Amino acid sequence: ANNNTYNEDIRVIESAVDFATAATGETENAKDFMINLAGVETKYGINKPILNDEGLPTTFSAFNISPTSYYSMIEDSKIPEIEGKISNINNAFKNYGYGEDFDIRNVASVAYDETSASYKYSDIDKNYINDPYVGTTIAKHILDTADNPIPKELEDQGTYWAENWTPGGNVADFVNTFAEHRAKTDVEDNIMDMFRDDDDGPFTIQAGDLTWAID
Repeated sequence: ANNNTYNEDIRVIESAVDFATAATGETENAKDFMINLAGVETKYGINKPILNDEGLPTTFSAFNISPTSYYSMIEDSKIPEIEGKISNINNAFKNYGYGEDFDIRNVASVAYDETSASYKYSDIDKNYINDPYVGTTIAKHILDTADNPIPKELEDQGTYWAENWTPGGNVADFVNTFAEHRAKTDVEDNIMDMFRDDDDGPFTIQAGDLTWAID
């Protein structure tokens, strides 16, 4: 069956988070937070980042990884303990068929922009720019090296996001995005369950701006 875009993209993120967890290790509350994070940042990858003057994205992946965060990841990898974690991550990707030279530190390059007094992406490998496994695993690793643990409750996660991932973010946006898009997924699943056992398909169902094709 072919599901609505929201449903498909949420499932892609869920699969990528599972891979990232296998590559980086379990982190309490990380899976739920990351799915919610991708929702509020890019609607699970549907919304694409704006481009800078050089035609490169100003952020990276469904999680809107900032160039500052990516640069910090590279700098932190000089710490032996963190370098060991990155080595394990790279090995997970190599075992998954990404090639012996794969390294999450080489996915993008970051430069300091004197005009804006901030970091920007100066290059992003086109092979990985839209790869959900790469972006999700980098985001998971960055979260794992943060000082503050990820909370369990939704509103607390919204506060954590606004304080640690997107400073100044509106907590209500985080909570409302979760409610809106998870509700759409629940509706899709309920409708598909109604028709899945019917042998007279395929069906096309439309409700407002949502369309489902059920084989």
